[in-house]
Amino acid sequence: MVGTGATLFASPFLGWSNLVIKAKEHSQNPNIWKLLFDKRVLNGTSTYITAIAPVTATTLTCQNQIMQYLPNNNLGMITSKLSAGFISGVLCSPFEAIAQNATFNSKMSKWEIVNQIYKNNGITGFGRGTLVLGVRESLWAISYLAAPTYLGCFYESLGMKKKYGQTMAAFTAGGIFGVVSCPLNLLRFHKQNALTQFQENKSYINHCQKLWNQSPRSNIKSKLRFFFNGGLPRAVAASTASTLLHVGMESTDNLFTPGNKR
Repeated sequence: MVGTGATLFASPFLGWSNLVIKAKEHSQNPNIWKLLFDKRVLNGTSTYITAIAPVTATTLTCQNQIMQYLPNNNLGMITSKLSAGFISGVLCSPFEAIAQNATFNSKMSKWEIVNQIYKNNGITGFGRGTLVLGVRESLWAISYLAAPTYLGCFYESLGMKKKYGQTMAAFTAGGIFGVVSCPLNLLRFHKQNALTQFQENKSYINHCQKLWNQSPRSNIKSKLRFFFNGGLPRAVAASTASTLLHVGMESTDNLFTPGNKR
C-alpha cells in the first residue's frame, strides 16, 4: 500500500521527465513547466502502479534469500541492498518500456503498445535498458539506506527533532539520487524510445557518443550537461517517492507497534 501510494504521486513526475528529455532533443530551452501540466504525464501511471506488487514481492524474496549467504554486518546489508536493487531494476524494465511508450502514444491502449513492441522488436524489446535500470535501482537502494544514517544525523545536529530530521533526510537523499542517476535514466530512455516501431538495438556506448556529439561545437561543460537532461523532473520524482515511502513506512510501523495501539 505504501509503495502504491508513493508511486501514484511520483508517476506524473516520471512522465514529466520523459517529456522533458524528448523536448530537449529538439530544443535546448523548452518550457519544462508547461510540460508538467501536459496530460500525457499521466499516461504511464497505471503501468507503474501495476509493477509495484510483483516487483516488490519478488525483490524482497530474493533479498531475504541472498542475506542467508552473507555475513550479518554492514557489508552484508549493503551487498544485499545492492543485489535487491539490481533485481528490482531488471524486473522493472518491461514496465518502464511500456510506460515510456504510453507517454508518447496517447491514442493506443496499453495492450496495443505491448503488441506493437513485441511485433516490431520481439520479446527482447521489453528488456532494453535493463543493465542501466539495474545499476540505477542499486543506487536508489543505497541512497535510501544511507539517508537515515548520515543525512538524518546531519539534520539532527542542526537542532531538528529526529522525526523531522529523518523525513528531511529521505527528501534530500531522493533529490540527490534523482540528479546523480540522471545519466543512467537518460540512457534508459534512449534504449526504450519509440519501441512501438522497429528500433535497432544500439549499444550504450553508441548512445553515449550520440549524446556527446549532439552539438559538436559545444564546450565540454555543455556536452556533460546533455547527460543531465530531465534532471529537475527526476529529482522531484525521486524526492517525492523517497519522502512518501519514509513517512508511509514510519506511520505503518507506528500503527502496528503494540505500544502505540489505542
